[in-house]
Amino acid sequence: MEPKTENAVREIDIDPALVRLLREHLGETRRVRVFEARNGSPLSAGNIRNRVLHPLLTKLGISKAGLHAFRHSRVTMLRKNGTPADLQRQWIGHSSLKTTDRYSHTDQELDYRRNAARRVGLDLIVGPNSPSWTQRSLEGDVTAKATA
Repeated sequence: MEPKTENAVREIDIDPALVRLLREHLGETRRVRVFEARNGSPLSAGNIRNRVLHPLLTKLGISKAGLHAFRHSRVTMLRKNGTPADLQRQWIGHSSLKTTDRYSHTDQELDYRRNAARRVGLDLIVGPNSPSWTQRSLEGDVTAKATA
């Protein structure tokens, strides 16, 4: 199978712990794929989705999704952990950060948004009668709708 785009063939950075797991999984074999069918051919995405992923998601009470959802969740996790945008783009294999931006779902993560607002000082109030910053109470829901 040929790569979809030029960016599909790339170097990736992985943690040494993952290297150890992969070496353990592969053993002394010199196969090309990390996961493959018994005959050495690529695994079928449809088979993985239908035989493994969907039953597991059902058991966990999670809505069914395809394998591509892992790319979206990866971008969201990278964003939540402050990974630089250029690395996100490179690791996911997009030619444009605009494409990678569409994969992020941090807007759906209420706790993440609240913590981000606190980190950048949006939980602080400054007023003409305040000689210094004062922190307001963050009890309850602090999310408000903004209009432009």
